[in-house]
Amino acid sequence: MGKGKKQVSANVFRKLNVDINSKIPKDVCAEICDDISSILDRRIIPFGSTGLKDFSGDIDCIVECKNQDELWDQVVNSFEISHRSGKYIFILYKHPEAGFIQVDLVASREPQNDAWCLAGGLPNGTKGRYRNILLGYLANIKSKNTGTKITFASPGGLGEQKNKSKARITNPRLILDELGLACTIDQGRSLEGIIDWMIDNNEEQMLNGFDDYLRNPRDHMPDITEEVIKYINSRI
Repeated sequence: MGKGKKQVSANVFRKLNVDINSKIPKDVCAEICDDISSILDRRIIPFGSTGLKDFSGDIDCIVECKNQDELWDQVVNSFEISHRSGKYIFILYKHPEAGFIQVDLVASREPQNDAWCLAGGLPNGTKGRYRNILLGYLANIKSKNTGTKITFASPGGLGEQKNKSKARITNPRLILDELGLACTIDQGRSLEGIIDWMIDNNEEQMLNGFDDYLRNPRDHMPDITEEVIKYINSRI
């Protein structure tokens, strides 16, 4: 999700002659999420780093909804400026003090589960994408061991790549269990939580080969990748 979404998200309102606030205080994020929830009359859960750090570049929200078309119709009728691209719906929200703010919405039948799949990691820790890469790596290892290709998607959960008729696993507890992780759901929200559980429970062999998996030709943040590997090595 990370790379494609961020490219679209960063450019979606670039042609408008407005200054978009890219340093949104945590309390303003919470206020806007509450307001959009009230306007749409739907449950909303922030995801990624929204609400975790002191400031956010935009606001990311999961919206409880049966399908995206239904949500899109509501957004168009409720907000002056909006845009739709793939699975994401974007709103240009005007806050009385913070100014124009971009809000990214994702429709979900299981908002709590999808919010976990889109977790942003710890407030001052590694980006959530690296937690997702680790879960993807463990899914890849299990695929090799069982002969059945499974993948982890964020959002979307865990499932067989070729068997589209079989529902993907979105429940965090079941995802962790399938990947051999007996850590708590809260620990499973971050790379650090999972790594620490592995080390504390003598399961560090699960990390064999993860450094090579991280260092792949498509890696667009090599400096952060090396920081992650350094953290893992310091714990081992």
